[in-house]
Amino acid sequence: MDEILSPDMAVETVEALWRNSQDAWFIVSVGGDDFCYHSANTVYLSHFGNETPQLIGRPMRDVLPPGEYDMCVTPFRQCLRQGRPLHYEFRAPQGDGFRDWSFELSPLQGQGGRICFLLGHGRDITDARLAREQLAQLRRDLTDIDAGRCAFLANISHEMRTPVSGLAGAVELLMAAGQNTEQQHLAAMIRDSSDTLSQLMADILDYARLSSGAVKLDYQRFSLGQLIEDLAARKQILLSRNSLHLRLLLKAVNGIELYGDAPRISQLLEKLLDNAIKFTRDGEVSVTAQVAVREGNARLVTVRVRDTGCGIDISRLDDVFKPFRQLDDSSTRRYGGAGLGLAIAKQLIDLMRGDIQVVSQAEEGSEFVIRLPLLLDESHQVFAEHIVIDRSVLSGARVLVVEDNPINKLVTERLLNQHGLNVHSAANGKDALSVLAQHPIDIVLMDWQMPLMDGAEATRKIRSMPGMEASLPIIGLTAGIDHADVRQCQEAGMNDVLPKPLESSTLLDRMAHWLSLR
Repeated sequence: MDEILSPDMAVETVEALWRNSQDAWFIVSVGGDDFCYHSANTVYLSHFGNETPQLIGRPMRDVLPPGEYDMCVTPFRQCLRQGRPLHYEFRAPQGDGFRDWSFELSPLQGQGGRICFLLGHGRDITDARLAREQLAQLRRDLTDIDAGRCAFLANISHEMRTPVSGLAGAVELLMAAGQNTEQQHLAAMIRDSSDTLSQLMADILDYARLSSGAVKLDYQRFSLGQLIEDLAARKQILLSRNSLHLRLLLKAVNGIELYGDAPRISQLLEKLLDNAIKFTRDGEVSVTAQVAVREGNARLVTVRVRDTGCGIDISRLDDVFKPFRQLDDSSTRRYGGAGLGLAIAKQLIDLMRGDIQVVSQAEEGSEFVIRLPLLLDESHQVFAEHIVIDRSVLSGARVLVVEDNPINKLVTERLLNQHGLNVHSAANGKDALSVLAQHPIDIVLMDWQMPLMDGAEATRKIRSMPGMEASLPIIGLTAGIDHADVRQCQEAGMNDVLPKPLESSTLLDRMAHWLSLR
């Protein structure tokens, strides 16, 4: 292959490319203030020359209508003025419609360095543009579908949480009423089932919101050690029921304050802990936490959740973080659940730009290791002691319960009466304002969604009443569970927010806390 391409062969090659190209090519000569078509290939002429006979060799001003002439020569003049290649796009009328074109202009210099010609290379991009527009519309449609799905799930969650809240409260009252052993057992079964249903609703909504990117992190100062201890305390009943021991190894993080989304970190750790307890029939579950120093005040938090349970077969390890997957998918499976816990934990960890790994073998237990990049709060090194709640302030306190659901209202009234509070009630925000105008009230429990006047509007009106700008504690009750709901309640003027279904001990503690501050 030592042959050299001769000048004639090179010219023939270029001419063949010019003739056979699927793109449009043309050359215009530069003369004075006008341009003249020097040459054009078949593709260009078929699209732009059919209605302008004898296009080649004539000044463009003579062969093009005024409007089309201005559109054509504007980029030519710009390329000539700049002296460098120019990209431009335009829409040209063709047949019964329009076609979109993308062109590249290149200046060609003659002797003396003067630009004598412009070489144009164009491509019909109509189909590509339509495809881009269709893709963009598809993305918008998918976004709308996701938003609609999240709104639907949020509404369904709210509508289901409201009756479940009444059910859970009624069961607590039954269990406190001193029923016989069999009745207590049946009430406990109802309570456990309502708890399971409530958690399932929360998981489905959380998974949908995380999948659509609707969850935003809310950073705050917190103690990781205290967070894990509080989580462990909430799991003691479940651990005792399964005869399991929980070992906490938190020495490395005690007394250290970090910045992060504490509720979401607690949520993902709870998913891992619940998973460990669920699949461990005997033995123990351990939680180990460590903090590694990075540059400046950056820290890498490592938490290990280990169990002595049934373990996971190595062939199933790739599936553990996929949604709606079960360790045992058979019809005789021993473990319940929707298969969302670990999927939600993985989504939260990804949102925090962390990572999670699992080490496991069948019948030998599992270890889940998470790593989260957080920031150290260097202004305070010792976390405050637990606030001691004194419930004696509840006795004789005057509380206004604003709730449109009659079952929830009745259950809440009974609970508060049992603890010595004087209860007034209202079915909506408008009625609540009337009660406040007629009776002295020490604290308000305000539902969020109600007819006639919702909790937000009622709270704003209460805050505008003389003497109630900030002195009257208002605790919001909402079936919404994300940060946006909490933020809306706080912006309306509520002091605190509790999610439904209500936990009686939490409700009483929060009421006692706010009453003690008056």
